[in-house]
Amino acid sequence: MEESLTQNLTESIKNVLGLKEISPAQLSPLVLAYIGDSIFDLVIKTYLLDTKGNMQVNKLNRFASNIVKDRDYRAAVKPGGRSGIQKRS
Repeated sequence: MEESLTQNLTESIKNVLGLKEISPAQLSPLVLAYIGDSIFDLVIKTYLLDTKGNMQVNKLNRFASNIVKDRDYRAAVKPGGRSGIQKRS
């Protein structure tokens, strides 16, 4: 079901906006990084809404910034460092 939802959402966006199909191989590494950052941003926001709930946006932004800073710091200090997001058990 999740795959179907993702495919339907992607197709709907393409149809509504009149977008053409583009192969990732045609895009520069910087453009791919730009898209990846957007996806990472959405993952962080989804995580925060799930764990912190409804709160002031400036507080959510501070939590998000701390997660990203923690991830960048760990990656810089320790190879293979992990983000501040912990997998649920």
